[in-house]
Amino acid sequence: LEFRRVLFRSTVLLWPAYFMLRRFCIALIVTLPVVLIGQIFVIVFNIIFAVILMGEIRCFLSFFKQRLEFFNEVCTMIILYTFICFSEFVSSYERKHEMGYVCCIFVALNLVVNLYFVIRQTIDGLLREFKLTRALKAAHNQRKKMFSTNKKILTIRRALRASYLNRIKDTHKF
Repeated sequence: LEFRRVLFRSTVLLWPAYFMLRRFCIALIVTLPVVLIGQIFVIVFNIIFAVILMGEIRCFLSFFKQRLEFFNEVCTMIILYTFICFSEFVSSYERKHEMGYVCCIFVALNLVVNLYFVIRQTIDGLLREFKLTRALKAAHNQRKKMFSTNKKILTIRRALRASYLNRIKDTHKF
């Protein structure tokens, strides 16, 4: 356990540093005039390294975020593998057309899964805010009701006291 704690402390900045380095490499690869297949292979190996790194060190505190990031990396890797079919290695236009559909399916799958979690988190937050607002309004109404009840009680007490004082005055007249 102590070894895992020391390992975590020593690798805590590894994922953000690698993430920024990877973005820089992707920007360089895209802007440099190199053969398409070379760019794809560099990015694919970069993603494979990211998946291995995520598996070895726990990059996120939440297990859910770790799995979602793993899913995103694997989807990106599969999409890039389908990009290889658009290079000069595949000469058949029919195959390229079919792989275009496969690529669109994986892009849509990745998009739908991520949008589902974003929308679900947004709806959960809105419901929580709505419940909190409703509870605060109920508490405010309760306080208001108690205040008006206290006001009525005070009015009744004053009236009773006044009538009591009037009775005392009437009985003690000389």
